[in-house]
This record gives sequence, structure tokens and C-alpha cells, in this order.
Amino acid sequence: MFGAVSAAIIAFLIFIGFLLNETFQPAIVAILVVYVIGLAVFGLYTRHRLILSPEEEYAVSGGLHGDPQAEGYGGEVEEEILALDGKD
Repeated sequence: MFGAVSAAIIAFLIFIGFLLNETFQPAIVAILVVYVIGLAVFGLYTRHRLILSPEEEYAVSGGLHGDPQAEGYGGEVEEEILALDGKD
């Protein structure tokens, strides 16, 4: 535990050092802009187009969709799950 805490403290101090150094500020702003754009694209577009793995389908459906290899992937159960996700 000591190693993890000390590594986190060192990483935080280095991050603060980068923030305070004016040379690195344009790069930090550029990274922040790319990160925010990526989050916006995911939040508005791609999160509604995710494809569930067989394990995720089983877990999210509460076991209603038993064996995806036997029953087929996706289908009605996945559509119901995605419809419920869209109501959030």
C-alpha cells in the first residue's frame, strides 16, 4: 500500500509541476480539448451504438438471454436493453 500511495503522490506533484510550467500549458489545453470532444462524441453518439458481449447481454438481461450462441446474438433482448438505456 505504501508504494501505491507514494507513487500517487509523486504523480500528483509532477502533474502540478506541469500545470505550473508555462511551457507545457498549450499541450495541456490541447489534451483537455481533445478529451472533452471525445467525451461529447461518446456521450451523444457512440454510447447508443455499443454492442454487448455475450456475458454483458446475460448479466444486463438478468439471465433472460441464456446462451447467445444457441439463441443468436443481439435480437429482441438487446433491443429491449438498448431501449431502456435510451430512457435514462
